[in-house]
Amino acid sequence: MAVSRMTLGGLASGMDTDSMIEKLMAAQRYRVDRYKKRNISKDYRREEWKKMNSKIYSFFNKDLTAMRLKGNLIKNKVSSSSTAVADVEADANAPKGTHELEVVQLAKTAATASGRLTKPDGTPMTESTTFGEMGFTGAPLRITYKDEHGVEQTIDITAEADDTLKSFAEKIKKETKGKIDLEANADIKNGRLFLSTKKTGEKQNFRIGGALAPVFGFTTDEVKGQDAKYRYNGMDFTNDSNNVEVNGLKATLKSVGQTTVSVTKDTDAAYKQIIDFFKKYNALVNEMQDKVNVSVPRSQRDMEPLVDTEKKGMSEADIKKWEETLRGRVFKGDKDLKGILSDFRTSFAMTTVEGNGKYNALSSLGILTGDYKQGSGALMFVDGDSELGGKRSDMPNKLKAALEEDPEAVSELISTVAKNLSDKLSERMKSTTLRSYMSFYDDKALQEDYRQMERKIQTLEDKLIDIEEKYRKQFAAMEKALAKSNSTSNWLSQQLGGGR
Repeated sequence: MAVSRMTLGGLASGMDTDSMIEKLMAAQRYRVDRYKKRNISKDYRREEWKKMNSKIYSFFNKDLTAMRLKGNLIKNKVSSSSTAVADVEADANAPKGTHELEVVQLAKTAATASGRLTKPDGTPMTESTTFGEMGFTGAPLRITYKDEHGVEQTIDITAEADDTLKSFAEKIKKETKGKIDLEANADIKNGRLFLSTKKTGEKQNFRIGGALAPVFGFTTDEVKGQDAKYRYNGMDFTNDSNNVEVNGLKATLKSVGQTTVSVTKDTDAAYKQIIDFFKKYNALVNEMQDKVNVSVPRSQRDMEPLVDTEKKGMSEADIKKWEETLRGRVFKGDKDLKGILSDFRTSFAMTTVEGNGKYNALSSLGILTGDYKQGSGALMFVDGDSELGGKRSDMPNKLKAALEEDPEAVSELISTVAKNLSDKLSERMKSTTLRSYMSFYDDKALQEDYRQMERKIQTLEDKLIDIEEKYRKQFAAMEKALAKSNSTSNWLSQQLGGGR
Protein backbone atom coordinates (compact mmCIF):
# COMPACT_ATOMS: atom_id res chain seq x y z
CA MET A 1 0.00 0.00 0.00
CA ALA A 2 1.38 3.40 -0.94
CA VAL A 3 2.35 5.58 1.99
CA SER A 4 1.18 9.17 1.95
CA ARG A 5 4.00 11.65 2.47
CA MET A 6 3.71 15.19 3.81
CA THR A 7 6.00 17.64 2.07
CA LEU A 8 8.13 19.88 4.24
CA GLY A 9 8.03 23.51 3.35
CA GLY A 10 6.75 25.52 6.34
CA LEU A 11 8.43 28.78 7.18
CA ALA A 12 9.21 28.15 10.84
CA SER A 13 8.28 24.51 11.28
CA GLY A 14 9.39 23.28 7.88
CA MET A 15 6.03 21.48 7.53
CA ASP A 16 3.52 21.70 4.64
CA THR A 17 0.72 22.95 6.87
CA ASP A 18 -1.82 23.34 4.02
CA SER A 19 -1.38 19.70 3.12
CA MET A 20 -1.71 18.66 6.75
CA ILE A 21 -4.92 20.66 7.15
CA GLU A 22 -6.29 19.17 3.96
CA LYS A 23 -5.66 15.65 5.27
CA LEU A 24 -7.18 16.47 8.64
CA MET A 25 -10.26 17.94 6.93
CA ALA A 26 -10.59 14.89 4.68
CA ALA A 27 -11.22 12.80 7.77
CA GLN A 28 -13.79 15.33 8.96
CA ARG A 29 -15.50 15.45 5.54
CA TYR A 30 -15.91 11.69 5.43
CA ARG A 31 -18.92 11.89 7.76
CA VAL A 32 -20.50 14.67 5.71
CA ASP A 33 -19.95 12.72 2.50
CA ARG A 34 -21.72 9.72 4.04
CA TYR A 35 -24.79 11.89 4.63
CA LYS A 36 -24.54 13.35 1.13
CA LYS A 37 -24.49 9.88 -0.40
CA ARG A 38 -27.55 8.90 1.60
CA ASN A 39 -29.36 12.02 0.43
CA ILE A 40 -28.37 11.49 -3.19
CA SER A 41 -29.91 8.01 -2.88
CA LYS A 42 -33.10 9.61 -1.53
CA ASP A 43 -33.09 12.02 -4.45
CA TYR A 44 -32.70 9.15 -6.93
CA ARG A 45 -35.62 7.39 -5.28
CA ARG A 46 -37.73 10.54 -5.29
CA GLU A 47 -37.09 11.25 -8.98
CA GLU A 48 -37.59 7.66 -10.11
CA TRP A 49 -40.84 7.38 -8.16
CA LYS A 50 -42.15 10.55 -9.79
CA LYS A 51 -41.65 8.97 -13.21
CA MET A 52 -43.13 5.64 -12.17
CA ASN A 53 -46.07 7.33 -10.44
CA SER A 54 -46.84 9.22 -13.64
CA LYS A 55 -46.92 5.98 -15.65
CA ILE A 56 -49.16 4.13 -13.19
CA TYR A 57 -51.52 7.08 -12.86
CA SER A 58 -51.75 7.46 -16.64
CA PHE A 59 -52.74 3.80 -16.91
CA PHE A 60 -55.27 4.25 -14.09
CA ASN A 61 -56.77 7.48 -15.41
CA LYS A 62 -56.87 6.65 -19.12
CA ASP A 63 -56.74 2.95 -19.92
CA LEU A 64 -58.38 1.52 -16.82
CA THR A 65 -61.11 4.17 -16.78
CA ALA A 66 -62.02 3.35 -20.39
CA MET A 67 -62.44 -0.33 -19.50
CA ARG A 68 -64.64 0.53 -16.50
CA LEU A 69 -67.37 2.02 -18.69
CA LYS A 70 -70.14 -0.51 -19.07
CA GLY A 71 -71.07 -1.06 -22.68
CA ASN A 72 -67.76 0.35 -23.89
CA LEU A 73 -66.89 -3.02 -25.41
CA ILE A 74 -70.21 -3.42 -27.21
CA LYS A 75 -69.15 -2.26 -30.64
CA ASN A 76 -71.27 -1.94 -33.75
CA LYS A 77 -70.18 -1.86 -37.35
CA VAL A 78 -72.04 0.42 -39.77
CA SER A 79 -72.26 0.38 -43.54
CA SER A 80 -74.19 2.89 -45.64
CA SER A 81 -75.42 2.59 -49.21
CA SER A 82 -74.66 6.28 -49.82
CA THR A 83 -72.05 8.17 -47.82
CA ALA A 84 -72.79 11.16 -50.06
CA VAL A 85 -76.13 11.50 -48.25
CA ALA A 86 -74.90 10.97 -44.68
CA ASP A 87 -72.01 9.69 -42.60
CA VAL A 88 -73.43 7.33 -39.98
CA GLU A 89 -72.08 5.80 -36.78
CA ALA A 90 -73.82 3.49 -34.32
CA ASP A 91 -73.47 3.39 -30.55
CA ALA A 92 -73.82 0.28 -28.40
CA ASN A 93 -77.61 0.68 -28.20
CA ALA A 94 -78.30 0.80 -31.94
CA PRO A 95 -80.49 -2.13 -33.03
CA LYS A 96 -78.79 -4.62 -35.32
CA GLY A 97 -80.28 -4.77 -38.78
CA THR A 98 -81.27 -2.41 -41.59
CA HIS A 99 -82.28 1.24 -41.14
CA GLU A 100 -83.70 3.56 -43.81
CA LEU A 101 -82.63 7.21 -43.69
CA GLU A 102 -83.90 9.93 -46.03
CA VAL A 103 -82.61 13.51 -45.91
CA VAL A 104 -85.43 15.84 -46.93
CA GLN A 105 -83.76 19.17 -46.12
CA LEU A 106 -80.38 20.23 -44.74
CA ALA A 107 -80.00 22.65 -41.85
CA LYS A 108 -78.63 26.04 -42.86
CA THR A 109 -77.31 29.18 -41.21
CA ALA A 110 -78.96 32.59 -41.47
CA ALA A 111 -76.81 34.38 -44.04
CA THR A 112 -76.66 37.50 -46.19
CA ALA A 113 -74.11 39.50 -48.17
CA SER A 114 -73.51 43.11 -49.15
CA GLY A 115 -73.62 44.44 -52.67
CA ARG A 116 -70.36 44.89 -54.59
CA LEU A 117 -68.30 47.65 -52.97
CA THR A 118 -65.93 49.85 -54.99
CA LYS A 119 -64.00 53.06 -54.55
CA PRO A 120 -65.85 56.32 -55.35
CA ASP A 121 -64.30 56.32 -58.83
CA GLY A 122 -65.64 52.82 -59.49
CA THR A 123 -62.28 51.07 -59.27
CA PRO A 124 -61.98 47.89 -57.16
CA MET A 125 -61.15 48.29 -53.49
CA THR A 126 -58.01 46.73 -51.99
CA GLU A 127 -57.16 45.36 -48.56
CA SER A 128 -55.74 48.75 -47.56
CA THR A 129 -58.67 50.83 -48.82
CA THR A 130 -60.12 52.69 -45.82
CA PHE A 131 -63.71 53.65 -45.16
CA GLY A 132 -62.52 57.26 -45.05
CA GLU A 133 -61.53 56.96 -48.71
CA MET A 134 -64.94 55.47 -49.51
CA GLY A 135 -66.92 58.07 -47.57
CA PHE A 136 -68.36 55.65 -44.99
CA THR A 137 -67.06 57.49 -41.91
CA GLY A 138 -69.36 57.72 -38.88
CA ALA A 139 -72.17 55.65 -40.35
CA PRO A 140 -73.47 52.75 -38.21
CA LEU A 141 -74.40 49.25 -39.29
CA ARG A 142 -77.26 47.99 -37.12
CA ILE A 143 -77.79 44.28 -36.49
CA THR A 144 -81.18 43.36 -35.08
CA TYR A 145 -81.94 39.85 -33.84
CA LYS A 146 -84.16 37.92 -31.42
CA ASP A 147 -82.44 36.35 -28.43
CA GLU A 148 -83.19 32.90 -26.99
CA HIS A 149 -86.23 34.33 -25.19
CA GLY A 150 -87.65 35.89 -28.36
CA VAL A 151 -86.77 39.43 -27.23
CA GLU A 152 -85.51 41.73 -29.97
CA GLN A 153 -81.95 43.02 -29.47
CA THR A 154 -79.84 45.49 -31.47
CA ILE A 155 -76.11 45.98 -31.95
CA ASP A 156 -74.71 49.13 -33.62
CA ILE A 157 -71.26 48.94 -35.18
CA THR A 158 -69.86 52.28 -36.33
CA ALA A 159 -67.57 52.66 -39.34
CA GLU A 160 -64.42 54.65 -38.53
CA ALA A 161 -62.29 56.53 -41.05
CA ASP A 162 -59.32 54.18 -40.65
CA ASP A 163 -61.42 50.99 -40.89
CA THR A 164 -60.91 48.66 -43.81
CA LEU A 165 -63.42 46.05 -44.93
CA LYS A 166 -61.31 43.40 -43.21
CA SER A 167 -61.00 45.27 -39.89
CA PHE A 168 -64.72 46.08 -39.98
CA ALA A 169 -65.48 42.36 -40.39
CA GLU A 170 -63.38 41.69 -37.28
CA LYS A 171 -65.37 44.38 -35.44
CA ILE A 172 -68.61 42.62 -36.31
CA LYS A 173 -67.32 39.27 -35.02
CA LYS A 174 -66.09 40.88 -31.81
CA GLU A 175 -69.27 42.89 -31.12
CA THR A 176 -71.62 39.96 -31.78
CA LYS A 177 -69.60 37.36 -29.85
CA GLY A 178 -71.64 35.78 -27.08
CA LYS A 179 -74.80 37.38 -28.48
CA ILE A 180 -75.79 36.31 -31.97
CA ASP A 181 -72.25 35.16 -32.86
CA LEU A 182 -71.94 36.21 -36.47
CA GLU A 183 -69.27 35.07 -38.87
CA ALA A 184 -68.07 38.01 -40.97
CA ASN A 185 -65.84 37.55 -43.98
CA ALA A 186 -64.34 40.35 -46.07
CA ASP A 187 -64.10 39.13 -49.67
CA ILE A 188 -61.75 41.78 -51.08
CA LYS A 189 -61.53 40.19 -54.51
CA ASN A 190 -65.28 40.50 -55.08
CA GLY A 191 -65.76 43.58 -52.91
CA ARG A 192 -68.36 41.97 -50.66
CA LEU A 193 -68.97 41.51 -46.94
CA PHE A 194 -70.53 38.12 -46.09
CA LEU A 195 -72.42 37.66 -42.80
CA SER A 196 -73.81 34.44 -41.35
CA THR A 197 -74.68 32.90 -38.00
CA LYS A 198 -72.30 30.30 -36.62
CA LYS A 199 -75.17 28.00 -35.77
CA THR A 200 -77.77 26.48 -38.07
CA GLY A 201 -81.51 26.16 -37.57
CA GLU A 202 -84.64 28.23 -38.01
CA LYS A 203 -84.15 29.94 -34.64
CA GLN A 204 -81.14 31.72 -36.11
CA ASN A 205 -82.26 35.11 -37.43
CA PHE A 206 -81.06 38.68 -37.91
CA ARG A 207 -81.77 41.82 -39.92
CA ILE A 208 -79.34 44.44 -41.21
CA GLY A 209 -80.23 48.13 -40.85
CA GLY A 210 -78.73 51.50 -39.97
CA ALA A 211 -77.34 54.21 -42.23
CA LEU A 212 -74.61 51.93 -43.54
CA ALA A 213 -76.99 49.16 -44.71
CA PRO A 214 -78.10 50.81 -48.00
CA VAL A 215 -74.56 52.07 -48.64
CA PHE A 216 -73.29 48.50 -48.42
CA GLY A 217 -76.24 47.21 -50.41
CA PHE A 218 -77.55 44.90 -47.68
CA THR A 219 -81.16 43.76 -47.85
CA THR A 220 -83.15 45.01 -44.87
CA ASP A 221 -85.36 41.92 -44.84
CA GLU A 222 -84.97 39.41 -42.00
CA VAL A 223 -82.75 36.46 -42.86
CA LYS A 224 -83.44 33.15 -41.14
CA GLY A 225 -81.73 29.82 -40.77
CA GLN A 226 -83.26 26.48 -41.66
CA ASP A 227 -83.80 23.25 -39.70
CA ALA A 228 -82.77 19.87 -41.02
CA LYS A 229 -85.64 17.57 -41.97
CA TYR A 230 -85.14 13.84 -42.30
CA ARG A 231 -87.14 10.64 -42.34
CA TYR A 232 -86.01 7.59 -40.36
CA ASN A 233 -87.77 4.29 -41.06
CA GLY A 234 -90.77 6.25 -42.33
CA MET A 235 -90.95 8.65 -39.35
CA ASP A 236 -90.37 12.40 -39.79
CA PHE A 237 -87.87 14.31 -37.64
CA THR A 238 -86.42 17.82 -37.52
CA ASN A 239 -83.20 19.09 -35.98
CA ASP A 240 -81.52 22.47 -35.74
CA SER A 241 -78.21 21.08 -37.05
CA ASN A 242 -77.07 18.48 -39.55
CA ASN A 243 -75.66 16.33 -36.75
CA VAL A 244 -78.59 14.16 -35.73
CA GLU A 245 -79.09 11.23 -33.37
CA VAL A 246 -81.91 8.72 -33.63
CA ASN A 247 -82.34 5.22 -32.21
CA GLY A 248 -78.65 4.74 -31.43
CA LEU A 249 -77.48 6.13 -34.78
CA LYS A 250 -75.38 9.27 -35.07
CA ALA A 251 -75.51 10.81 -38.52
CA THR A 252 -73.99 13.83 -40.20
CA LEU A 253 -76.40 14.83 -42.94
CA LYS A 254 -74.58 15.89 -46.12
CA SER A 255 -77.08 16.10 -48.97
CA VAL A 256 -80.74 15.51 -49.84
CA GLY A 257 -81.34 11.87 -50.72
CA GLN A 258 -81.79 8.36 -49.33
CA THR A 259 -79.42 5.81 -47.83
CA THR A 260 -79.80 2.36 -46.34
CA VAL A 261 -77.81 1.80 -43.15
CA SER A 262 -76.80 -1.66 -41.96
CA VAL A 263 -75.75 -2.23 -38.31
CA THR A 264 -73.91 -5.39 -37.24
CA LYS A 265 -71.79 -6.45 -34.24
CA ASP A 266 -68.17 -5.36 -34.52
CA THR A 267 -66.45 -8.18 -32.67
CA ASP A 268 -63.05 -7.32 -34.14
CA ALA A 269 -63.10 -3.77 -32.75
CA ALA A 270 -64.09 -4.97 -29.27
CA TYR A 271 -61.44 -7.71 -29.35
CA LYS A 272 -58.76 -5.24 -30.44
CA GLN A 273 -59.69 -2.85 -27.63
CA ILE A 274 -59.28 -5.60 -25.03
CA ILE A 275 -55.99 -6.82 -26.51
CA ASP A 276 -54.62 -3.26 -26.73
CA PHE A 277 -55.54 -2.71 -23.08
CA PHE A 278 -53.68 -5.82 -21.90
CA LYS A 279 -50.68 -5.00 -24.10
CA LYS A 280 -50.36 -1.61 -22.37
CA TYR A 281 -50.96 -3.27 -19.02
CA ASN A 282 -48.29 -5.92 -19.64
CA ALA A 283 -45.77 -3.29 -20.75
CA LEU A 284 -46.29 -1.43 -17.45
CA VAL A 285 -46.18 -4.62 -15.37
CA ASN A 286 -43.01 -5.82 -17.11
CA GLU A 287 -41.27 -2.58 -16.23
CA MET A 288 -42.50 -2.72 -12.62
CA GLN A 289 -41.49 -6.36 -12.14
CA ASP A 290 -38.06 -5.77 -13.68
CA LYS A 291 -37.44 -2.89 -11.28
CA VAL A 292 -38.67 -4.74 -8.19
CA ASN A 293 -36.74 -7.91 -9.01
CA VAL A 294 -33.60 -6.27 -10.42
CA SER A 295 -30.49 -8.39 -9.95
CA VAL A 296 -27.40 -6.67 -8.56
CA PRO A 297 -24.09 -8.31 -9.54
CA ARG A 298 -21.70 -9.00 -6.67
CA SER A 299 -19.19 -6.60 -8.23
CA GLN A 300 -21.70 -3.73 -7.97
CA ARG A 301 -23.09 -4.33 -4.49
CA ASP A 302 -20.76 -1.80 -2.88
CA MET A 303 -21.53 0.95 -5.41
CA GLU A 304 -22.60 4.21 -3.80
CA PRO A 305 -23.62 7.62 -5.15
CA LEU A 306 -20.74 9.86 -6.13
CA VAL A 307 -19.97 13.12 -4.34
CA ASP A 308 -18.29 15.97 -6.21
CA THR A 309 -14.76 15.09 -5.09
CA GLU A 310 -15.20 11.53 -6.39
CA LYS A 311 -16.38 12.73 -9.79
CA LYS A 312 -13.08 14.49 -10.41
CA GLY A 313 -11.09 12.58 -12.98
CA MET A 314 -14.15 10.67 -14.26
CA SER A 315 -15.59 11.21 -17.73
CA GLU A 316 -19.18 12.42 -18.18
CA ALA A 317 -20.05 9.07 -19.77
CA ASP A 318 -18.67 7.13 -16.79
CA ILE A 319 -20.53 9.35 -14.31
CA LYS A 320 -23.79 8.95 -16.23
CA LYS A 321 -23.39 5.17 -16.41
CA TRP A 322 -22.63 5.02 -12.68
CA GLU A 323 -25.71 7.07 -11.79
CA GLU A 324 -27.99 5.09 -14.13
CA THR A 325 -26.82 1.86 -12.51
CA LEU A 326 -27.78 3.16 -9.07
CA ARG A 327 -31.10 4.59 -10.28
CA GLY A 328 -31.93 1.22 -11.80
CA ARG A 329 -31.99 -0.46 -8.41
CA VAL A 330 -33.98 2.05 -6.29
CA PHE A 331 -37.14 -0.08 -6.58
CA LYS A 332 -35.50 -3.38 -5.62
CA GLY A 333 -37.92 -5.02 -3.17
CA ASP A 334 -40.02 -1.82 -2.97
CA LYS A 335 -43.09 -2.57 -0.83
CA ASP A 336 -45.37 -0.04 -2.57
CA LEU A 337 -44.56 -1.29 -6.05
CA LYS A 338 -44.94 -4.91 -4.92
CA GLY A 339 -48.29 -4.01 -3.38
CA ILE A 340 -49.55 -2.53 -6.65
CA LEU A 341 -48.42 -5.63 -8.54
CA SER A 342 -50.33 -7.72 -6.02
CA ASP A 343 -53.45 -5.59 -6.59
CA PHE A 344 -53.08 -6.15 -10.33
CA ARG A 345 -52.79 -9.91 -10.01
CA THR A 346 -55.57 -10.45 -7.46
CA SER A 347 -58.02 -8.15 -9.26
CA PHE A 348 -57.62 -9.93 -12.58
CA ALA A 349 -57.34 -13.46 -11.19
CA MET A 350 -59.92 -13.43 -8.40
CA THR A 351 -62.75 -11.06 -9.43
CA THR A 352 -65.98 -12.88 -10.25
CA VAL A 353 -69.39 -11.63 -11.38
CA GLU A 354 -72.41 -13.50 -10.07
CA GLY A 355 -75.41 -13.83 -12.36
CA ASN A 356 -73.38 -13.18 -15.52
CA GLY A 357 -73.95 -16.57 -17.06
CA LYS A 358 -70.97 -18.70 -17.91
CA TYR A 359 -68.75 -15.65 -18.35
CA ASN A 360 -68.23 -14.93 -14.65
CA ALA A 361 -64.42 -14.64 -14.46
CA LEU A 362 -61.62 -13.64 -16.82
CA SER A 363 -60.48 -17.26 -16.96
CA SER A 364 -63.81 -18.12 -18.62
CA LEU A 365 -62.72 -15.81 -21.46
CA GLY A 366 -59.33 -17.49 -21.72
CA ILE A 367 -57.65 -14.48 -20.05
CA LEU A 368 -55.17 -15.80 -17.49
CA THR A 369 -52.43 -14.50 -15.19
CA GLY A 370 -48.84 -15.62 -15.63
CA ASP A 371 -46.78 -18.03 -13.56
CA TYR A 372 -45.82 -16.36 -10.29
CA LYS A 373 -42.87 -18.71 -9.75
CA GLN A 374 -41.41 -17.74 -13.12
CA GLY A 375 -41.62 -14.02 -12.34
CA SER A 376 -44.58 -13.28 -14.63
CA GLY A 377 -47.29 -13.51 -11.99
CA ALA A 378 -48.96 -10.18 -12.75
CA LEU A 379 -48.77 -10.46 -16.54
CA MET A 380 -51.90 -11.35 -18.48
CA PHE A 381 -52.17 -13.87 -21.32
CA VAL A 382 -55.02 -14.49 -23.78
CA ASP A 383 -55.61 -17.99 -25.10
CA GLY A 384 -55.34 -18.21 -28.87
CA ASP A 385 -53.97 -14.71 -29.38
CA SER A 386 -50.86 -14.42 -31.55
CA GLU A 387 -49.39 -11.62 -29.41
CA LEU A 388 -50.64 -12.30 -25.88
CA GLY A 389 -51.12 -16.06 -26.07
CA GLY A 390 -47.64 -16.98 -24.92
CA LYS A 391 -47.34 -20.75 -24.68
CA ARG A 392 -51.12 -20.98 -25.18
CA SER A 393 -51.27 -19.10 -28.48
CA ASP A 394 -52.37 -22.30 -30.25
CA MET A 395 -55.35 -22.77 -27.90
CA PRO A 396 -58.95 -21.98 -28.97
CA ASN A 397 -59.67 -18.26 -28.71
CA LYS A 398 -62.37 -18.14 -26.03
CA LEU A 399 -62.45 -14.34 -25.95
CA LYS A 400 -63.45 -13.98 -29.60
CA ALA A 401 -66.08 -16.68 -29.22
CA ALA A 402 -67.52 -14.97 -26.12
CA LEU A 403 -67.70 -11.61 -27.88
CA GLU A 404 -69.61 -13.22 -30.73
CA GLU A 405 -71.98 -15.05 -28.40
CA ASP A 406 -72.65 -12.52 -25.63
CA PRO A 407 -70.83 -9.16 -25.89
CA GLU A 408 -72.98 -7.71 -23.08
CA ALA A 409 -71.77 -10.37 -20.62
CA VAL A 410 -68.14 -9.85 -21.67
CA SER A 411 -68.51 -6.09 -21.24
CA GLU A 412 -70.11 -6.53 -17.80
CA LEU A 413 -67.32 -8.85 -16.64
CA ILE A 414 -64.41 -6.73 -17.83
CA SER A 415 -66.05 -3.56 -16.53
CA THR A 416 -66.43 -5.15 -13.07
CA VAL A 417 -62.83 -6.38 -13.04
CA ALA A 418 -61.57 -2.93 -14.09
CA LYS A 419 -63.70 -1.26 -11.40
CA ASN A 420 -62.35 -3.61 -8.75
CA LEU A 421 -58.75 -2.77 -9.67
CA SER A 422 -59.58 0.93 -10.01
CA ASP A 423 -61.06 0.97 -6.50
CA LYS A 424 -57.92 -0.66 -5.07
CA LEU A 425 -55.65 1.85 -6.78
CA SER A 426 -57.87 4.73 -5.68
CA GLU A 427 -57.51 3.53 -2.09
CA ARG A 428 -53.73 3.60 -2.47
CA MET A 429 -53.87 7.16 -3.82
CA LYS A 430 -55.77 8.63 -0.89
CA SER A 431 -54.07 11.58 0.76
CA THR A 432 -52.42 10.84 4.12
CA THR A 433 -49.84 12.50 6.33
CA LEU A 434 -47.22 10.55 4.37
CA ARG A 435 -48.45 10.87 0.80
CA SER A 436 -50.28 13.30 -1.47
CA TYR A 437 -53.52 12.63 -3.31
CA MET A 438 -52.91 10.73 -6.57
CA SER A 439 -49.58 9.45 -5.29
CA PHE A 440 -48.79 5.74 -5.06
CA TYR A 441 -45.82 6.26 -2.73
CA ASP A 442 -45.05 8.24 0.42
CA ASP A 443 -43.92 11.34 -1.43
CA LYS A 444 -44.48 13.68 1.53
CA ALA A 445 -42.37 11.51 3.84
CA LEU A 446 -39.63 11.11 1.24
CA GLN A 447 -39.56 14.84 0.57
CA GLU A 448 -39.40 15.67 4.28
CA ASP A 449 -36.60 13.12 4.86
CA TYR A 450 -34.68 14.69 1.99
CA ARG A 451 -35.12 18.21 3.38
CA GLN A 452 -34.13 17.19 6.90
CA MET A 453 -30.99 15.56 5.56
CA GLU A 454 -30.23 18.70 3.52
CA ARG A 455 -30.47 20.78 6.70
CA LYS A 456 -28.25 18.33 8.59
CA ILE A 457 -25.66 18.40 5.81
CA GLN A 458 -25.70 22.20 5.81
CA THR A 459 -25.16 22.23 9.58
CA LEU A 460 -22.22 19.86 9.23
CA GLU A 461 -20.80 21.92 6.36
CA ASP A 462 -20.92 25.00 8.58
CA LYS A 463 -19.12 23.08 11.32
CA LEU A 464 -16.44 22.03 8.84
CA ILE A 465 -15.75 25.67 8.10
CA ASP A 466 -15.33 26.32 11.82
CA ILE A 467 -13.10 23.26 12.25
CA GLU A 468 -10.88 24.23 9.33
CA GLU A 469 -10.61 27.76 10.68
CA LYS A 470 -9.67 26.31 14.07
CA TYR A 471 -6.93 24.16 12.49
CA ARG A 472 -5.55 27.13 10.59
CA LYS A 473 -5.44 29.25 13.73
CA GLN A 474 -3.71 26.45 15.65
CA PHE A 475 -1.09 25.96 12.95
CA ALA A 476 -0.63 29.71 12.66
CA ALA A 477 -0.08 29.92 16.42
CA MET A 478 2.38 27.03 16.22
CA GLU A 479 4.28 28.70 13.39
CA LYS A 480 4.36 31.94 15.34
CA ALA A 481 5.63 30.19 18.47
CA LEU A 482 8.26 28.29 16.51
CA ALA A 483 9.34 31.45 14.76
CA LYS A 484 9.74 33.19 18.13
CA SER A 485 11.60 30.20 19.55
CA ASN A 486 13.89 30.11 16.54
CA SER A 487 14.53 33.82 16.89
CA THR A 488 15.45 33.43 20.59
CA SER A 489 17.67 30.47 19.82
CA ASN A 490 19.48 32.40 17.12
CA TRP A 491 20.04 35.35 19.50
CA LEU A 492 21.46 33.08 22.18
CA SER A 493 23.71 31.43 19.65
CA GLN A 494 24.96 34.80 18.54
CA GLN A 495 25.56 35.92 22.12
CA LEU A 496 27.38 32.77 23.09
CA GLY A 497 29.41 32.80 19.93
CA GLY A 498 30.30 36.46 20.37
CA GLY A 499 31.73 35.91 23.92
CA ARG A 500 34.62 33.70 22.85
